[in-house]
Amino acid sequence: MKIMLFYFFTLSSFSFFSQSKFPDWDKNYILKNLNTVLSEEINYSKKIQKDTTAVMYYIAATKIRFLSKFTGNVRKINQNNIDSMDRVFMTKFGKKNFTKTIVDHEYEFVANDTKIWMPIQKVLEDDFLKEINKNAPVLLYTLHLNEHTSERQLFNHFLISEFSKDWQ
Repeated sequence: MKIMLFYFFTLSSFSFFSQSKFPDWDKNYILKNLNTVLSEEINYSKKIQKDTTAVMYYIAATKIRFLSKFTGNVRKINQNNIDSMDRVFMTKFGKKNFTKTIVDHEYEFVANDTKIWMPIQKVLEDDFLKEINKNAPVLLYTLHLNEHTSERQLFNHFLISEFSKDWQ
């Protein structure tokens, strides 16, 4: 009888305390407008480039989420993007040569009339292609990896960490 009660309380506590992962994700990933994020980065980059005394290299990594539509297009991620993401991962998180272990492809999306290619974690690719139809709205949870190089190149990567077609 004691064992039966133990299992009952243990199993019922799991269902009582468990939650959908998305409220937790929503708490950690700020809802943003993709165009606003990109505009802010471009404007900041222009401002920095005007000041010749300023350091020209900066990076950032922030968690954001936004609505988008998948165009159906997929391509292999190029080496320039891998290198940029690796520099951010190394500087921010101490992870050397990390990108190639988690990313193979970039997927094309349209958000607020802006087309953009975004890397997606390998572990998500099969589920993403099964669940998300072409031109269907999707909520993307991304790690925005931003790099402005000393050669004045601006990189904005939105590494897809999770997605939801049922966000409402």
